[in-house]
Formats: sequence, C-alpha cells, structure tokens
Amino acid sequence: IEIALEIMGTDVQKMCDLFPVIYDVDTELQQKIISKIAEEAAHLNQAEKEKLWNAAQDFLLKHRKFSDAKWALKEERLGEIDCFAKGLLPDSSHAMAVRLFRQNQYSLFEEKGNYKDEAEKLRTKQINVLKNIYTNQGLEGILNFVKDVEDQASIGAALSSFLKNDEISYFLAKIKDCGNEALIRNIFINIEFKRTVEIIQNESDEIKAKVMAFLPLTEEQVEYVERLKPDSQRLFWTETPVWGIDAEITSFYQTAVNNLNQARRTDKSIFLLFKSVEESENIDVKLVVETLLLNVEFSSQNADTLGAYYVQHLIKWLQGRDVNEDDIIAIEWKYLAFLQEGDEYQPVYLWNELSSNPEFYIDVLKFVCGKADNFEGTDEERKALAKHAFSLMYGWKKVPGLCADGTIDATVLDNWVAVVTEKSKALGFYELAMEYFGKAAFHAPNDKDGFFIEKNVAKYLQGDEEGHVRSGYHLEAINSRGAHEIDVTGETEFALEAEYTEKATVADGEGFFRFAATLRKIAASYHEEGEDNKKYGQL
Repeated sequence: IEIALEIMGTDVQKMCDLFPVIYDVDTELQQKIISKIAEEAAHLNQAEKEKLWNAAQDFLLKHRKFSDAKWALKEERLGEIDCFAKGLLPDSSHAMAVRLFRQNQYSLFEEKGNYKDEAEKLRTKQINVLKNIYTNQGLEGILNFVKDVEDQASIGAALSSFLKNDEISYFLAKIKDCGNEALIRNIFINIEFKRTVEIIQNESDEIKAKVMAFLPLTEEQVEYVERLKPDSQRLFWTETPVWGIDAEITSFYQTAVNNLNQARRTDKSIFLLFKSVEESENIDVKLVVETLLLNVEFSSQNADTLGAYYVQHLIKWLQGRDVNEDDIIAIEWKYLAFLQEGDEYQPVYLWNELSSNPEFYIDVLKFVCGKADNFEGTDEERKALAKHAFSLMYGWKKVPGLCADGTIDATVLDNWVAVVTEKSKALGFYELAMEYFGKAAFHAPNDKDGFFIEKNVAKYLQGDEEGHVRSGYHLEAINSRGAHEIDVTGETEFALEAEYTEKATVADGEGFFRFAATLRKIAASYHEEGEDNKKYGQL
C-alpha cells in the first residue's frame, strides 16, 4: 500500500482504486491512505475532484447500507472519510446532482430490501434536483446539465412529472442538441398518449413519426401514424423499436407486420407474429409464411438466440395448420439449424419428404457427397448447402413407410428401398445411403405382434448382407442416448446391456440372426462402458 501511495501521484483513477482497500487495513493505515489522497487531491481539477468524491460516496454508501455485515467498517472510521469528502468538495451540489443520474442507479439505493420504495425515493430526489435547476437556470440550465450526466433517460422520466406542454416542445426542438434522444424519448414515454398528440400537433409529419416511434406499439398509435404522409410512415416503421406489446396486438398485427416487412425489419415482424399466435389462433397463415420466407435476420450462427425461439414456435404453429407443402418444406430447410435439437421442434415436413420421396432423399445425399452436378452456385454456397444437407440427414428420425397411425406401409417402404438402392449404387454412395436408412430404422415403431421393431423394417436389417444398414442402426443406438452423466457404478450401462441382450435373443427367435448379432455388439459396447465407468469411480 505504501508503494501504491508513492506512485499514485495525481492519477485520480489510482486514488479511486485505493478506497476498496481501506476496509482491509487498520485505522493507522487508513489514516495514511486518506491523508496522502487528500494531499495529492489538492492538485486536481474540478471534474477530477468530483470523480474522487463519487468514489468516496460509493464506499460510504456500501458500508452504511450493509452495516450489519462483518466486513462493514464502523461509523467512527467512516466519519474520517466523510470529513475527507467534505474537505475535497465543500460545495458538492453539482457532484451530487450528477451522481443521481448515473447509469447504475441501483447502486444509489440507500436501504436493503424494498426495491420499489428505494426507486421512488431516488426518483423524488432526481425530480427535486431538476426542479431546482429549472427554477434557478431555466430550461437552458437543464440542457447544460444534461451534458454532464450518464443516464439521460432518467432525466427525461423525471422531467415528465413537472414540465408543461410548451416546455416539452422546447426540448423537442432541441432534440439534436441533446446528443442523445433518450431524454426526449423518456419524456414522452412517461406521459399520456393524448397529451403527446396535443404537444406535437403543430410539428411536421417527420417529427410526429419520430415521437410516435418512441412509444410502445399500440393500435391507437398505429392508427395515428397511418394518417401521416407516406415518407413519415416509412420513417416510423424504420425506427420503432416495437415494444410494449399486449393482447391487443391481434387487432392490428397485419398492418404492423406488413409495414415492418416492407422496411426489411423481419426480426420485428417475427416477434409480433409470435406474440399474435400466443394470443389467438385466428392469425393469417399466409402472412406468417411470407414473413418467414422473407426474413434475412437469422442464420445458423444465432440459432440459440431469443429470435430463434420465436422462429421455432412459429414453424411448429404452421406445422399444425393447412399450409402449402412446398412453402413449409422451404421454411424448414431455411431454418433447419433451429429444428435439430430435441423432440419439441423438428423439421417434420422435411423428414416426411425424405421418408416418402426417394428422389428427394437421393438429391439431399448428392449435396452431402458433393455430387450435385446441376448446382450453379459458388463453391462457398455449395459447401454451405452440403453442411445443411448433412445436418438434415444427421437428425433424420422417420423411417421410410411410416404412416400417421404409427404403422409401416410395406409397399412404400419396399419401393423406397428399391429406388434408393438403384440410384445410390449408380451414383457411388450406396453404403452411405444405407447407413442413413439404418439410422432412421432405429426409430421404427414396434411391430403389431409386440416385437420391438416393425418386422418389415427388421427384414432389411436382417437381409443387409454388406452390413451398411445395421452399421447405421448400431451408430444411432449409441448416439440416441445423447449427453448423460457418468454412472460410476456402471449399473445404467449394465441395464442397457441387458436390454439389448434380451432384444438379441428375441430377434434370434424370429430368425433375424444377423440383426441379433448387431444387437449383441451394442450390448457389448454398453458392458465395456459400464466397466470403464466402474474403474473411473474407483480412481
């Protein structure tokens, strides 16, 4: 600490950094720190003194707010810092006023517990400070004060409580001089809509559009905007942040979505449609389809964002509606990265197409294998499509021939396998085509006689002389567990071993001996994993 004091000089940030150290030292060292800071602070300018004074106030507030904590300093030690702060800034009125409008306003709350009461107390202080500036210096004084504070939004909220309409108009005329629209925005956010209309009635349509864009999106507001000139309407839909949505959205969502789409703000359109389908089932399916197809805001890079959740929800909603099949397939393909995790959101129509249309299946595998000879895009686009196609195949879980009632249509299945076999051999990726078929076969339903897999599917696992279908089945059986915790007793894996051993025995009894051998390999892999887990637990 003595070294820190020696090299501190008049660096105000180094002085501020020393305050948190004080609660870790004894009284004597505290006095040395305060004395040295006070000595150097005499050479600081006004702005630097106010910054240092703020650091002292933060320290004092923290220890008084949490006075019951073991680390909190007693009042006799805090008193010395109080004296230092008063000596540093005998007139701290400006520093205190600026402090009230800092970004982290929660740090200014003086009591623990009741957040609402503390927020109201702080707002009262803010209003009183601004009223005092207004009384002594007028509106220009407030504009000058704004330049010194961090949080202009809180100034706007406080001003809304006492400014008259003509005074708000004065601030509106100075909007560009403020350097930030946050102040004006929060004045209008905190007054009634009717009063806002009165204040801006003589302004240009452009200003009216800008002010309306500050407000939450409501039917009343949209109706007002529709009476403005076309250019101003476009300005509004370009600038509105689209917030404050409630149940009334269903009465004007079409107008809002259409205008936002025209402004190429489809991320906002998707949010509005999401809120709309939450409130009502009677939403225009065509508009949802058009918006999702138009949207350019989302990609596989932001598949984990809140916007992606809105897209997932809308796609699932569409999947339960009467939708043009080509449109929903295009949508699922476009947002495939959002539809691969878990069972809640799946590319249902794409899976159906893979399972019922062998030509489509082959076309997708062409991209996976780099054999899409009729593709005219760039190499980069080709790589992106190959990645997309691989993602679709990796997640595919619907066995060919599966009907809506959970049974297998043997005719469809046999035709699918025959076409895929012929075409994939001709194109040189028969092995891969059969492996993916085997992966889907793992998800086949039970047979009507109780056998653990539909027997029309099982016959292809048995009749697969090269072993490609069974290889895919084996891989999917292991991968289907997903992420899981290690059971150091091995019992979880031994239970799976027993399950697949039993299936192998039953398969043997039905004459599916090749398939039974694969099931025993799966059982053996689980046995090995269980033994490894036991060894891990003994380390």
